[in-house]
Amino acid sequence: MKLEGAKWSEIPDKENSVYVPLLQAFIDEINTAYEVNKNIPREIIEYLIGVKDYYKIVSRDSERLTVIETFNLHGTLNRPSKKIVSVITVPKVSLPTELVALKFKSGSKNTLEMYLNNGWQLSFRIHNASTKVEPSLKFDVQFIGMPPSIISLKCFWNNF
Repeated sequence: MKLEGAKWSEIPDKENSVYVPLLQAFIDEINTAYEVNKNIPREIIEYLIGVKDYYKIVSRDSERLTVIETFNLHGTLNRPSKKIVSVITVPKVSLPTELVALKFKSGSKNTLEMYLNNGWQLSFRIHNASTKVEPSLKFDVQFIGMPPSIISLKCFWNNF
């Protein structure tokens, strides 16, 4: 179909003929990798959010809101210095150690949900990044659940 210049939208039953088999292959690959390497859950999270601790700051202009989230995976955030003790403690977040489930989202043929222990939940939505049929499929990965030890501070803007 690529050689014919076809568009993704022209593929009949694209979900069943393309997405479902690819997602099933992804499930099989993750499950096989997990059998061999029990660190896969941790490595997936570290791949997605990084291996260094950080503060994530997001501005939601339409809501006049700034959100600060703490990703203290290794315990390096907000440590006291030699002279100053921290006012608050940023809890260390537990990384996942177990793949609980990886399955199709209920009623969906293009989205998987991954459930890990310690409060981590992800969705993997496969989609084409190009109009034409070519190797452009990719995942939109979203966190649908994070541990409660990830502090989220909402800072509303003052109206001046």
